[in-house]
Amino acid sequence: MRPALDRSHLPHACGVYIMRDASGLILYIGKAIDLAKRVAQYFNPNKDDLKVAILAPLIRKIDYIPCASEREALILERRLI
Repeated sequence: MRPALDRSHLPHACGVYIMRDASGLILYIGKAIDLAKRVAQYFNPNKDDLKVAILAPLIRKIDYIPCASEREALILERRLI
């Protein structure tokens, strides 16, 4: 069993998160009003979501870019994708 991914660096703030695999390849880019709460949803064992069930075990690193507003996060997310 793989050790839990450290997410303690994620703030309770608005921004964009970038999930990467072991080689650094981007797996997923998303936006959040609260980065810490949003990313935690990917690791909730009670959530029944096929995308999350496949994605979560591959995640090895989570980067983030803080944003001043939800709108700014939406625009940045779109640009990064």
